Amino acid sequence: MDSLQLSLVYTLVATTTSTGLITYLLLQFGLLSIDTPGQRSSHSTPTPRGGGLSFVLIVSSYLACLLFIIDRKISDSLVIVLICGIILATVGLADDRRSVSKTTRFLFQLTLSIVVVLWGLTWGDLEIFGVILPESVSPFLTVLWIMWVTNTFNFMDGINGMASLNGIIFATVLAVLAYANVETTICLLLLAIAGSLIGFLPFNFPKAKVFMGDCGSLFLGFLFATIPLIIHSNGHTLSALATLAIYMPFLFDTSFTILIRFIKKENIFEAHRTHIYQRLATRWGHGIVTLLYSLMSTVGGVLTIYKAS
Repeated sequence: MDSLQLSLVYTLVATTTSTGLITYLLLQFGLLSIDTPGQRSSHSTPTPRGGGLSFVLIVSSYLACLLFIIDRKISDSLVIVLICGIILATVGLADDRRSVSKTTRFLFQLTLSIVVVLWGLTWGDLEIFGVILPESVSPFLTVLWIMWVTNTFNFMDGINGMASLNGIIFATVLAVLAYANVETTICLLLLAIAGSLIGFLPFNFPKAKVFMGDCGSLFLGFLFATIPLIIHSNGHTLSALATLAIYMPFLFDTSFTILIRFIKKENIFEAHRTHIYQRLATRWGHGIVTLLYSLMSTVGGVLTIYKAS
């Protein structure tokens, strides 16, 4: 096993154990707010939320360790993306503890998405159904992409293990693609995300002792939206369509649900329980639905890796 492979293993083990420990301590010392079940909740008992703070801290600390202690060369784009993700996680944590208005959340997401695009991270020339769109359109579509994926991950964090288990799959697939494209630092960061979520998973699935909350879901959604942009912008073959295939179960569920609510003239910004996965969970239970979506994500990820190889 060479030094890189050892680094990958150490990253996975270290982030898994440390996130598990921090999550345990957050619960033991009662540092998290309590999510009280409501009419639109998918759970029936009061449960601590904001547990995503554990992996936000671990992933951020890991990148800082690479940058300042190990002195590894890290692209400015990756640093900018992580800083923006931390800012969004902070907004999410504030919302977990005391409600933040939808307008404030939207403005933060929009501003941070624009910052990423102004930094030069876009999908570049986009081809849709054989038609190559003008490059001038790409920045606007990239901003929409970032906000779409970020909010999708947030919306899909509604039943036990859904976001954390699928997040492990998304991070692992992207790590394989990054490794194949010799993006070592990005691969290490993605494994840190996967390891952190593995450490968090026992607290969230099959029975949820804690929810990751907006702090965790917004952080992960933002990183899953922007890290593929970094890989793409570095001249590699990861395209918008390939990334769509990885996230398809989440993106389809959210987009379809919003479209139906829009057609019915319902408020698409209001909390609800009409996502496909939420309807299925009332019939089949959280565990089966989470595993079903994870299977679909795995299939999409494997096909994407196969296509890229």
